[in-house]
Amino acid sequence: MEGLKQQIKEQKFKNVMLFHGEETFMLDYYVKKIVELIIGSGEMTMNHDVFDDRKVVFSSIEDSMDTMPFFSDNRVIILKNLGLFEKTGANLAGLLSEKMEHLPSTTYVIIIEPSVDKRIKLYKSVHKNGYICEFPLLGESELIRYIAKTLNPYGKKIEQKEARYLIQYVGDQLTVLHNEINKLINYLGDDEVVTHEAIEAICQKSVESKIFELVDCMGTKRRARALKLYHDLLSAKEPSNRILFMLTRQFRMIYKCKLLLGEGLDSNDIGKKLKLQSFVVRKCLEQGKNFSLNSLEESLKKCLECEIDIRTGVFMPDLAVEQLIIRYSGI
Repeated sequence: MEGLKQQIKEQKFKNVMLFHGEETFMLDYYVKKIVELIIGSGEMTMNHDVFDDRKVVFSSIEDSMDTMPFFSDNRVIILKNLGLFEKTGANLAGLLSEKMEHLPSTTYVIIIEPSVDKRIKLYKSVHKNGYICEFPLLGESELIRYIAKTLNPYGKKIEQKEARYLIQYVGDQLTVLHNEINKLINYLGDDEVVTHEAIEAICQKSVESKIFELVDCMGTKRRARALKLYHDLLSAKEPSNRILFMLTRQFRMIYKCKLLLGEGLDSNDIGKKLKLQSFVVRKCLEQGKNFSLNSLEESLKKCLECEIDIRTGVFMPDLAVEQLIIRYSGI
């Protein structure tokens, strides 16, 4: 990332750039900034082509790469989510890696993919002659700084505790978080400080956060609340199959965190080993207090049986998941 910031500062870019990772908000921000610096915002339509259809043929991309700029010094070609590092995109990736060895100096190519394979020729070619930058999800401390930095120009403040709660409440996707911060700014009006109450009043609670609460209710045997949360998710058009998947994932995370804690690892080491955000680890360890390792193993087994019952038609999906929740939220 520092290399990218330096290129932007100097306004000197490699002709081929590869951006990948889960943090699409930051990725899109930097792509837009780079495009504007290379061709200027006024030349977007004439000297800026985007290819984001996986059915695109190489000849169309090649023609665009070979086209001379129109009343500008440069052109920018964006190849977005074409599956170049997947089996289906192997042929196109091979042709592109050959073509990029002979790009016109006036053509800049930005490749955007969610993930990469460092073994294939295209990656090696860009690594050798271009620039590669990964955009991973921001860690909790980085998100907290981002929240404070975004609120500051509007005269709003937030305590670290409330910032953590906001992340837990809406999720760690920066696109969503940015939108929720803007909602908070408008909601606060003349008030300066973001509070717990303000977050709950105006922000959209993420499905993941609702699953956290559902598992909380199951662990503390609050059946009525657990069932209400489940029916609220169904009313919000969340498929019961997905709810089951997320419940299973949550039980698995709790199990792994509790197991590693028993082996002597602290929360930071657990997060690094499992590649989980700090707030997720804290929540899993907190929820783990309501379950023994044996009960978690049993829960995972029952989740699998529930999935099999749905697939084989023994129970309708909504009813199968409801029965699972009833079983593990009772006294």
